[in-house]
Order: sequence, then C-alpha cells, then structure tokens
Amino acid sequence: MLSKNHYSMNDWVWLSGILLLGAFLRFYGLLWDLPFIYYTDEAVLVNRALAFGLGDFNPHFFYYPAFYMYLLFFAYGFIYIGGYATGIFASTNDMIDLYFNDPTIFFATGRFLNALASIFCIVIVYYLGRKYYGHIAAIFSSAVLTLAPITVLSSHYSKVHLVATFFLAVSLIFQFSGIATKSLKSILIGAFFVGLAAATSYHTGLAIVSVLVAEYLRLGKLQYKQIIVGSILIGFVSFMGFFLGAPYSVLDFKMFYKTFYASAHTIVDTYLYTNSWDQPLRAILTGIGLPLSLLLCLSLITQLFRRDKIQIVLWIHVLSVLFFLMNISLKMAHHSIIIYPAASLLIGIMIQDIVKWSQSLNNIGKWVYIGFLILSSASLLYSGYNNYGILRTLKLKDTRTTVREWVLKNIPEGTKLLVESGKYYLTFRGPDLPLSQETYDMIIQRESIDEQQNPFVWKGNRQISHKGSTRFFEMKRKYEKTQGYTIYQIIHSGKIDIVYVNDLQYYLEKGVQYAIINRHCESNYQIGTALERSNPVGATIYRTLYQDIRKTGTLVASFDKNDNEKGFSFDIYKF
Repeated sequence: MLSKNHYSMNDWVWLSGILLLGAFLRFYGLLWDLPFIYYTDEAVLVNRALAFGLGDFNPHFFYYPAFYMYLLFFAYGFIYIGGYATGIFASTNDMIDLYFNDPTIFFATGRFLNALASIFCIVIVYYLGRKYYGHIAAIFSSAVLTLAPITVLSSHYSKVHLVATFFLAVSLIFQFSGIATKSLKSILIGAFFVGLAAATSYHTGLAIVSVLVAEYLRLGKLQYKQIIVGSILIGFVSFMGFFLGAPYSVLDFKMFYKTFYASAHTIVDTYLYTNSWDQPLRAILTGIGLPLSLLLCLSLITQLFRRDKIQIVLWIHVLSVLFFLMNISLKMAHHSIIIYPAASLLIGIMIQDIVKWSQSLNNIGKWVYIGFLILSSASLLYSGYNNYGILRTLKLKDTRTTVREWVLKNIPEGTKLLVESGKYYLTFRGPDLPLSQETYDMIIQRESIDEQQNPFVWKGNRQISHKGSTRFFEMKRKYEKTQGYTIYQIIHSGKIDIVYVNDLQYYLEKGVQYAIINRHCESNYQIGTALERSNPVGATIYRTLYQDIRKTGTLVASFDKNDNEKGFSFDIYKF
C-alpha cells in the first residue's frame, strides 16, 4: 500500500526526536578505551586500511572483504589533507608517528563511520515505513531500530556490519520502488547495492535472494523468459557492485579463494565460538524483547494470508539470513544485524495494522488501542534499559588499563615480563605496554621465519592470509619512543594443537622477573573445558605453566573485573 508522500510538521518532529535519540545512543562513549585497542578486530581493519597508503591497494587479506577498508583509507586521506593544510602534519611520517603513539583519531573515524551508517539506516526505515504504510508504521519501525541494543553496541566499533547494513537498507528503497512502479532499472540498482554490501561483509550477499523475489513480484506473473533475463541481469549487476567494492577478490582470486575457503570451512564447522542452531532467534528475543518478538512472529503468520508484496520481500530477506545463520557453527549476535532494518519495518507495519484494527472496534476499540500502544512503548523502553547497560559498560575503565598504570608506576622499563598476549595484537589478553627493542627483535624473528616457510599461514582458527606482520612490527619499532619492557608472550592460539609457551624454567633463565596472568585464560585450560577436551596434552602444558607461576612467584598485585571496571581479572607475580 502506497502512503501519501507529504510530510507534516508532526512527521518532522517525530523523525527529529528519533534521530536525536539515535545519535545520542550511538555517539555517546564512542571513544571508549582509546587510545588503547582491546578489541582486535578493529585493529585488523584499521591496520590494513592504513597499509593502502604504502601504495599497494591489494589487501592480501580476505577474511573481510575490502570495501570498508577502502572507505577508511579515503577517510584517512581527508584527515591527512586537513592535517597537512593546518600544519599538523609536515609529511606522511608525522601521520604514521601519530598512529603508533596515539591511534585515537584512526579508530574514532571508523567508529564514527559506523555510527553514521546506523543513523542513516534509521532515516531509511522511517522513510520506507512512511511512504508505503503510514505514520504509525514509520514511527515504530524507526524507534525499534533506534533502540535495538545490538545496533547501538555495534556503532561503537570500527567493524563492517553496520556499513553493510546501510547498503542493504538503500537496496530496499530501490526494491520497493521497482515493485511499486514495475521498474526493472530500480530492481537492478537494488541489486548493485547488495553487491556493495557483500563487498563490505560477505554474508550480506544473501540479500540477493530478496532481490530475485522482488523481480518476480515486479512482473506480477510467471513469465519464464523475463524471469531468466532479469535474474541474469541481477546477478551481473550485483557482481559488478561486489567487484567495484572489492576488486582484488577477483584480481587476486587465488589468494581470495584460499582465504575464503578456509574461512568458510571454519565458519561452517568450528569448535570455538560455537552456538546452538537457535542462537539467532535468541539474539533477537533478548535484543528487542518478547513482546516485539511476538509481533514479528505475528507479522509472519498474517503475511501467509495477506501476501503483501513489500512484506514478502522483507520476510524473504529475514528468513534467508536466519536460515543461513542457524546452519553454521560460528555465529554471533552481530551477524544478524543485517536483518534489523527489515525486521523493524515488519514490526512497525504490524503495530500499525493492529492499531487500525482496534480503531474499528467501536467503544472497546479505544481501550484496546490505548493498551496496545502502552504495551508497545513499554517494549521499546525495555530495549532502552538494555542500552543504558551497554553505554555504562563501555564507559567503564578496563582492567588492562589499570594493570598498565600499575606496571608503569611500580616496575622500571627494561624489566623482563611474562605477559598474556595475542600473537599479533599484544593487548588482546593483557595490558598495552611499551616494548623494548629486544621484544621487537623476538617478534620480528618469529614472524619472518613463519613468512619464509609459508606466507599463507593460519591466523588463529579463522583464515589463511598473508600476514605482513613483520613489516608492521618493523615500522612500529621505528616509532617507539621509550625504552619499553622486554615481553615474553603467553600466546593463546585458536588452534589448540599449537602450543606457544615454554615451561617456567625457560623464562626464568631468560631473566623474567614478573608474570602477568589473565585468570580467564588460565580457566580455559582447566580439566573439562572445550580446549582441554580438544587437546589434553596441550592444555596440560599451559595448566602446568600457570601452576608453576603461582607456586614459584610471589603475588604482588591483583586486579578484579567488577561493577566499576570491565575486562579481565589479573594477578601479577614477582620471581
């Protein structure tokens, strides 16, 4: 049903209020934990975006498609131009120096881009609800999306999913227009934006199914020739969108295939981060609450009888993504973000339908109408309460920062430390400490040997990719400004059959004087855990190391995760 396009003052007031609320939820706390980087997926994308500045636009890394990295790179280009024009940067070396010593602006840029994409999604949902259904559908659809906790949380990370969701929302504009005006051109433009979305996050390519359905609905009847021609054109145009957004997925297809195949194998069948088949459904239930989830289910039931073309497209998109996520092992709440604009529209439309139905019920209808609006508003407040918890947690100080401050105050630089660590991103499980030249030597030697033996190496449990880590640490060492600490890493790989530690005696002979232990990491190797069951021998090596540290060392400090600090719990031992 096509609604009137005229916007009243009431429309603008509602839209403005919703956008102000959305902007507050998404921009408040955007700089959490910076300049320290504790969420390493952000670093993966930002590092590669900056690496394009070296002149090679091939990411050599395809676990994520490249378009988001290109967007970051162009944003960084504007930052450099502004900094150069104002005298902040005299050369690109100044910008690199800033990144290695205070990367705040680089990560804040990615987070800002995501928050902006999320707000644009809200605008699009309001526009579609208002244009095709009405005022109430627009208000509630955009309100549901504004308050959805997963979209608020994801806006605070420099990751791919919200930008990809924005492209899908733009695609919906053209799909709906194509159905309403019977325009093949609009359908093809919608397909192009699905290609761009897939060039940002691979699984958004599933939306091509809804585009094919939209083309069938545009035709209005089963016309085999037109359907075949339309499907071919949709496939070609969406591929062109993908190619323009991530060209080296085609130009460097050998590397892309190796990475994509390894990633797909892990996603489909992995023992880490495995969730049950109903996890996507539970994520929606906990995200928007039971009442709104029931309205979403009711929308599906009513659609079986109504067969509204636009809602068919929305449901095809939602169900294809949910079916995919239910049938893979590696699935998390943020993987379902791409369905939220469609799901929000379906909920808003359902609310409007119920309101119209209640208004037709004579005297009792008034009370049904009022009661239903109160219930719907209360459901939105539930999401708002969850957002309060998210924003409060983001603003809390991380225990890794507290540990860093304690170390800098109580342990002189130059001291040798045994520290919990990621292999490439040292702050993943431990504090962000300045590194000594000896530490850089150890890391670069290890990484260069790996790359010489096999440049396509496993990174954790996720993918094969060209690391380029040797070059990264060589550059980081160049811009290191302090004496730093000599760090011996306790590395935890996603592949349990690889053990990256020695016994305690080895580290003591190297001159290690302190050990910084992450209790969460230690607990992962206890008897009966998933890691211990996967490789009892490897888990025993780690478990023995922890036991020896506690027996040999003297506990000098403990830091606990609590209501006022987020992160991990740490113990520091002195030998």
